[in-house]
Amino acid sequence: MAVRFQSTFYSEKGRKYILSINDSAYAGAITQITIINASINWQSEIETGLERYAPIIGSNFSFTMLINSEVIQNYLSDFLVAPEGRFTITLVGHDAANFANFYWYGYILADLVEYDDVSLAVGYEYTINAIDGIGWLKGIDYKPEGYTVYSGDDTIIDHVNNCLQKLTFVQETYGTNLGILATAFNWSEDSWTYAIDIDPLHRMRINHKVFYTIDTKDNITYMKCYDVLKRIMIPLGMRFFFSDRKFFMIQPNYYLESPILLFVYYLSSTLQQQTSFLPTLLSDNNSGSNKLLRLAGGRKGYYGHIKDLDIEYEHIASVNLLSGKVFNNLNTEFFNSIDLDGSNNEATITYTSVMKYRDSQVGVLTIAPHIVEGSFVIELRPNVVPLIDFLTANRSPEITTWTLGAGWFLSDDEGDALGYAKATNATGNFVYTNFTPINGATYYVSFGVEVTNGTLALKMGGDTYNITTTGEYYQRIVCISTQQLTFDPSGTWNGKINYVKINLVKYWLKRDVTYNGFQHTFTAQSWEQTFSYYKFIIPGGNSILPAAGGSVDNIIVNWTTPIMPESGDLGVRFLISQVRTENGTNLLASYLKFYELGNLFMEHLAAGNLNGQNDVKVFGSFNNDTSSISIDKRVFIGDGPSLGSPGAIRVKNNANTWQITDGTGWRVKNIGSGKNINQLLVNEIIKGQLFPVRKLISMQFQMLDKDNPWYPHLAIENDGITYIMENCTLDLTTDIISGTFVEIIDQS
Repeated sequence: MAVRFQSTFYSEKGRKYILSINDSAYAGAITQITIINASINWQSEIETGLERYAPIIGSNFSFTMLINSEVIQNYLSDFLVAPEGRFTITLVGHDAANFANFYWYGYILADLVEYDDVSLAVGYEYTINAIDGIGWLKGIDYKPEGYTVYSGDDTIIDHVNNCLQKLTFVQETYGTNLGILATAFNWSEDSWTYAIDIDPLHRMRINHKVFYTIDTKDNITYMKCYDVLKRIMIPLGMRFFFSDRKFFMIQPNYYLESPILLFVYYLSSTLQQQTSFLPTLLSDNNSGSNKLLRLAGGRKGYYGHIKDLDIEYEHIASVNLLSGKVFNNLNTEFFNSIDLDGSNNEATITYTSVMKYRDSQVGVLTIAPHIVEGSFVIELRPNVVPLIDFLTANRSPEITTWTLGAGWFLSDDEGDALGYAKATNATGNFVYTNFTPINGATYYVSFGVEVTNGTLALKMGGDTYNITTTGEYYQRIVCISTQQLTFDPSGTWNGKINYVKINLVKYWLKRDVTYNGFQHTFTAQSWEQTFSYYKFIIPGGNSILPAAGGSVDNIIVNWTTPIMPESGDLGVRFLISQVRTENGTNLLASYLKFYELGNLFMEHLAAGNLNGQNDVKVFGSFNNDTSSISIDKRVFIGDGPSLGSPGAIRVKNNANTWQITDGTGWRVKNIGSGKNINQLLVNEIIKGQLFPVRKLISMQFQMLDKDNPWYPHLAIENDGITYIMENCTLDLTTDIISGTFVEIIDQS
């Protein structure tokens, strides 16, 4: 993206700024412009009682330029008819030694433009407004390029970077050399041993299905990336904003510690560095080390204390696992549901549908009055190789489980994990040596692949599947040997493998039927470890279909499994297995058969019954009734209660395997007794507002030190009290910050 216009201007305190207007459709010389004024405004979405916990703080940049030449005026014509995203802004501030130390990036929007009605000969002022990348994400679906939805699990870091990758300036600006995401999160879960240099956000995964919905007609509704970020930040008690060239995720209560350990990630989600920083900037007019001069004016006030607080975790236990699906003559493949939790020895799966059936004779083949036998194949597929995400695959024990042929890499040049398996002109095989399949068994291999070029062959147990396009795959493998999982380039291959998981088809739900003429009796249902069918009869009861064919509507077909023997994936398909006469002859080939099972509803019952299918769990705390501030907040990410919950958190334990959290292990650092993550959120919010908390209103501070500017991620220390920004404006021509700031305090 080329720079089309540029201006160098200076603030009252002598800070140098360079403003560039970039045009993705321009190639040519840079035209210098004159800036009259410029300011950045940060605006948070606040709710009463949650002012400290505004999840998203977006910013916009407003500047006024002088239009006094046709070259500059022609830009206006281009600008007003250009597609959104073509013009971007880069603002860079400099320290006393003329090194860059302040940044802002964003998009210009044509509907945020104003200008004077004055002739060009006189010259007129033209005001442009730009929004940062966060605001731009309000219009972008959270979906991948190349396939329909993101699938499987991703870490919190991955989800956020998936959103940031949608910003057009990100790849060019950050590439692979600059850190883009900075995190500061001081909760931990007892599945791993606490250490200050472990970022919990990199050890937490949530499934992508919490960010989209599928209706009964198989239509997908995507969340916008902005709303995805908001859905992540709220339950983790974090604020998300752009500051100092990076996007920050930081918990307000963390400002009470000093210094803070910051984790900085590349766009690839690999760690760039761990760095500590002092989270506050001093404003003390009587101190020689003062960095901010507090100006006259402004007001002080209070936010009232919280009366009570409820966090409602919508875990959507009653989710339809077959939403939008239909079984019919043309649709006989498996429908798959991933990661159903059977670990509590209570879980079952229930299914219901409405069936239409019609048949008619074929040619002169033998026909007779008949009934029809329908069969489900219901497979339970436990994990035999839990999900491998390559986050720690560059060190023991994971490094010993892969054989890397020519061109395969798990680490970068500095030895850090890439977070994926990378193939660069790979000609050798990439082999998983820690698992040997059983000859004759059937497996499903889940994997995510990004293809740059070439064909990659997945091989296991003598079966082969070729991959030529980027996507998320769930491939059935029928083994005729014990060949280990192998990714084999067909010639030379370039690309990435993001994750791998293997499931074994181990259990089948069985219900057989015995016949006495048209009378029939079903056996008890059971989970079996040999291939079996779950059978039912059409039309059912004492009804039969006439010899030439017949039809029947509104057949209710349902089943509920016994207790799941293990956790795993579930596959369901349907077929017609017999057209049976009274004497037991199967006339399957004598009839054309048309059927449809619609209104499919399949549900994972974590507690084994519908009474346990509450969709919402409430976590709360009562302070006192002298306040009117009652807070009721809904979240969609939390502890379980089962693998089937869309927002269920999985964490990486000390053995480097992923497990669902049990809801009793979250702490601030490693202090105190373990709690449910949503209860911990309640406690962290309310402990900072048991009593009224101070706020500064329309308060002004002037930056004094070019080497130590104020950033939105820095709190302001004034009169010994720590304040974080709620809403504010930075005037770049005067170096004055003006806004509302709220106190951070632990009142417990």
